[in-house]
Amino acid sequence: MLTGSVFGVDNEQMYDTLRASYRFHCPRNPGGELTRVRLSAFRRLERLPGAAHPAVYRVTYDCACGEAHQGLVTHADLDYGPLAPVEIEFRNLLTGRSEPVGDELAEIARSEVQRGNWPWRLYCSREARLKPVWPSSLAMVAPAQERSDEFIGVAVTCPSCGAVSLNLVSGAHLDVPFYHDRIVRYVDRPFGDARDLTVDAFHHQLHSARFDAERADLL
Repeated sequence: MLTGSVFGVDNEQMYDTLRASYRFHCPRNPGGELTRVRLSAFRRLERLPGAAHPAVYRVTYDCACGEAHQGLVTHADLDYGPLAPVEIEFRNLLTGRSEPVGDELAEIARSEVQRGNWPWRLYCSREARLKPVWPSSLAMVAPAQERSDEFIGVAVTCPSCGAVSLNLVSGAHLDVPFYHDRIVRYVDRPFGDARDLTVDAFHHQLHSARFDAERADLL
């Protein structure tokens, strides 16, 4: 097993490939250091009107400081950042050499997609099947604390039919691209139009609805 450290990540990259997290500013950090936010810590995503090239999303997220903050992220950073090639070097402490690993990570992502293993998949109740989705497809996210600390509730908008569905997944299912729960739990009916989705309605459905299960045998 190699022993070493990773450095040389482009600070302008909003997505941290190695830590599978986005970088946002924390208002409580006067030094301007960015804080890492995983998808499972997102709480609400809203596309802002007007901007189209690129589209801009407002993200409400739970920060490591203990408060909820808002940040802006472009469509490209939100959806394509986890798949974009980055310049990263690995300091191998056994050999004392710096070894680039960015191309290797990009090749792994490319090969997974070619095999049909999309980074994120969630269940669409209207189409009655697991669908490939993007991070921008997540309308709301919340811990399902009344059910289990292991579950995250997700209101997801299907990229093809536009229906909003409610899923229960693990944090890793959201946070780690290309990792998928063997079982995805869902409400077997569409929530309705995204315009009807409110925080209160989302939490009511999350803690009162009956969830079915779908095996996520992807390959």
